Amino acid sequence: MIYPMMPMDAYFDVIGEANTEALEELYMRKKDGVILSEKLDAYFTEKYSAPWIARGEARGEARGEARGREEKARETAKNLKGMGLPLLDIAKATGLSLAAVKRLS
Repeated sequence: MIYPMMPMDAYFDVIGEANTEALEELYMRKKDGVILSEKLDAYFTEKYSAPWIARGEARGEARGEARGREEKARETAKNLKGMGLPLLDIAKATGLSLAAVKRLS
């Protein structure tokens, strides 16, 4: 990320701590009036992006688990159907709808 040049005091607000050495290092890393800072990028990523990334990963895991449960239910229903059990009993046992059980081959 690219951050605009700021007075030294502004870095205290950005980083939230009074680490003068780190602030001076960030201030000195400039190019054409712009600071290219890995430390600021890491700070903002940790503070703002990391929670959203974690939330997205959790949602993805939940969706994957749900898909896995659905696939397992269909697989079980297919096996029970092959054993000749009544479709209504298969639907009750697996939690699938009767229509879904009928569609299984």
